[in-house]
Amino acid sequence: MENYIDTVRDFVHENRAALERERERLEVMLEQQEALETLLGRITQMENERDDLMRERDEQEALATRMRDERDRMAKEKDLLNLKLKELGMMTSKVVKKTDHDDLIDVLRRYMKSSKRKDIRKRGYIKMVIFELVTHSKLELPDDMVEELETFDDAEAETAVSVNAQKGSIVQVTSEGINNNNLLRAE
Repeated sequence: MENYIDTVRDFVHENRAALERERERLEVMLEQQEALETLLGRITQMENERDDLMRERDEQEALATRMRDERDRMAKEKDLLNLKLKELGMMTSKVVKKTDHDDLIDVLRRYMKSSKRKDIRKRGYIKMVIFELVTHSKLELPDDMVEELETFDDAEAETAVSVNAQKGSIVQVTSEGINNNNLLRAE
């Protein structure tokens, strides 16, 4: 029986050793299972982070697309506004130039009209001054004014006729002087 007890002891001992190995193997498997679960948790967390990052990337791309579209729209609007500003500037300068020139033309026209009765030498000087003003200011005179200015210093000046009602005579004023011929007498 002792043999039997030794056999049972060996069996218990082997069984205990087998159980111990099995327990160690199960502990290793448990550690591996826990490590796999931890890894799976980290993978799940990383997938969630990846999904969040992908959503954020999509939002950023959508925002970038909107910003590019807005930039393009604003560039077109800027170009259009620059074109309008350029046209407005050109129109303004033309209006200012025309207004300035119209005022100058009116002044020159009045000056010529009031200078018609001056002698030939003074009218020649006035003609030269007006031509110089026009040339230096790059002003275009109306055709009628150019024609009038070309003949402005001709020898024959306009004759001004005035009637003196009290004395009943006609007085002619020419470039040579006053001619009182008593052409008309009141009776």
